[in-house]
Amino acid sequence: NPILIFLLIGIGVDDMYVLVQAYDQTDHSWDREKRIAHMMKNAGLAITITSFTDCFAFALSASSSLPALSHFSVFAALGVFWDYLCQITFFTAIMVYDIKRKESEKKDMLGLCFCAPEGAFCCKGKAYNDKESALSRFMHKKYAPFLMRKPVKAAILVIFATWFGVAIWGATQVKTDFEFEWFLEGTDSYEGVEILDEYFPDRGETVEYYSFGVDYPSDMVQGQILQLEKNMKACTGCSKDWLDENTLTSWYDTYSGWVGSNQCPAASIQSNGLVTRNGFYSCLDNFVNTNQYGSYGSDLRWNSNQELRASKISMNTFNFDGSTEGVDQMEDLRDIAESGPEGTIAYGRWFLYMEQFKIFIKEAVQSVSLALLAVAVVTLVMLSSPLGSFYVLLMVAMVDFELLALMYFWDTPINAVSITNIVMAIGLAVDYSSHITHAFMISPGKNKDKRVISAMGEIGASVFHGAFSTLLPIFCLGLSQSYIFNVFFRMWLGIIIFGSANGLILLPVILSLIGPASTTKQEYEQPRKEGETSAKEVELSGVASPSSSIDSKAVAPLQEEKI
Repeated sequence: NPILIFLLIGIGVDDMYVLVQAYDQTDHSWDREKRIAHMMKNAGLAITITSFTDCFAFALSASSSLPALSHFSVFAALGVFWDYLCQITFFTAIMVYDIKRKESEKKDMLGLCFCAPEGAFCCKGKAYNDKESALSRFMHKKYAPFLMRKPVKAAILVIFATWFGVAIWGATQVKTDFEFEWFLEGTDSYEGVEILDEYFPDRGETVEYYSFGVDYPSDMVQGQILQLEKNMKACTGCSKDWLDENTLTSWYDTYSGWVGSNQCPAASIQSNGLVTRNGFYSCLDNFVNTNQYGSYGSDLRWNSNQELRASKISMNTFNFDGSTEGVDQMEDLRDIAESGPEGTIAYGRWFLYMEQFKIFIKEAVQSVSLALLAVAVVTLVMLSSPLGSFYVLLMVAMVDFELLALMYFWDTPINAVSITNIVMAIGLAVDYSSHITHAFMISPGKNKDKRVISAMGEIGASVFHGAFSTLLPIFCLGLSQSYIFNVFFRMWLGIIIFGSANGLILLPVILSLIGPASTTKQEYEQPRKEGETSAKEVELSGVASPSSSIDSKAVAPLQEEKI
């Protein structure tokens, strides 16, 4: 959850850039209210699309059975929604006050300084006027026209297609793994772990077999315990020899040997090698109260009738390599438990970690798929364009594949930490692509190249600013020794680079080739006959034309006056 702060900052900063640039690009001859209304009509809808997409994507991911991912998704959905409310209320209100400051030519920064149009630093001078920024001009005049050249389009499509193929291959190679020691790096405890890994690489954990609620003195249960011990020593049915047979700790094995040495006259060993029912509990009580074997008392639990109600047998395991072997080991050890008394279970401390990896891939695919489904549904409703929605979904899906490939090449396994970032990538990548798609769709005209140029001029700078401002603080995390922040740095670096590259390079090229139609009707005047006056000319000159909707009787005095 601490990394959620960076997510909300990234989304919030991007939305603010979009709103501010949308206002700056409105007609400066309009009054303040009209400019704000136009800003909210276009940029407000754009951030609504991205915010609602993020909220629904995270809300669906909250259904995951992985606690870390589920809890993160719940807080992320609430955080993004609150972020959106702050943008359309508080931040917009603050913008109005700043606009009033500019109109009255007052200083910025609490009256300390303000930037003059001709100055590079905060200094004295005239108040700043809303003009197209240098980056916006570059996007509109240089960058976008460059992308629209046919050779450039072809090169971009080839490069991205090749890279995406590599990304798909890399995504299939990434592995799942997790070690608790990763969180201890840089501490004294971690140095101890390194020493153990160097000198005792085969060390494992202790697996314990618990049985309870059975009739221990019966021949059937004693025989099942013996069979369990036999299978443990031989690791029967295992895909690999997981157990060290020399480390078996069994109260029953030692107890039956103790009885067989005539240490307790009340019981004896039968011909089948089992302890007699008569005297079983009385001798067992004497056994655990001896100085030599008293330690076995911790493996037994008694009821009020001094009868055994639960017991434990344990054995050391050999180390496994990676989470895949860990899951196999857990499953094999659980299979051995089936040979013991009814209800016997196997348990090891590392089972808690392996359990998540047993279902991890399934849960990860489900969470990412639900998040992508949310992207598809919300963008389809908001954009009202199946093709536009598909392009946004494609760009977001590509980011996830590219992230998985980055994890493979950067030796970062999939686990609860990284999968959270993969789901989070959907929320950030939506911003980079949906803003461009929305700006393209509201650009009037039929020439797709010109619409792309117009869209990049309107929103391209905001998307770049949002990505760049989010990227800067991420570099600080690369110096951290924390495993969580190291993974966070690697994946966010990929999210920002891949997301902005897809949105600012690949998407404009695709839109220029097979982009959706414009949703804005282009205003134009109907052709008129020679000598005919347009309604607009009438409005300006005060003379009505025959085709005008203005009442000819009302205009007649004006015509006479003009004559």
